[in-house]
Amino acid sequence: MSAEFVDTNIVLYLLDEGPKADRAETILAQRPCISVQVLNEAMVNCRRKAGLTWIETGTFLAGIQTLVGSRSGRECARRCVRRDP
Repeated sequence: MSAEFVDTNIVLYLLDEGPKADRAETILAQRPCISVQVLNEAMVNCRRKAGLTWIETGTFLAGIQTLVGSRSGRECARRCVRRDP
C-alpha cells in the first residue's frame, strides 16, 4: 500500500501499542506528506486526549519528523517545547 498523504489518526496510532501502531510506523516510514493541519490536530490530541506535556508532545512530533523528514514537524515541535512552562 502506497501512502502519499496521511490522516491525523495514522500519526496518533503511534501513541498506542499493537497492530495499529505497527502499521502506522510502516506507513510513515514510506515518508508520506503530512499537512500542517494534521500536525496541528496531532498536537491538540496529544495535549488534550493523551495528556502529554508540551515537552512530550514536542518530542513525539520530532519523532514524526524523523520518520517522514518533515521540516514543518520539526518547527511545530520546537514551538511546543518553547511553550512548556
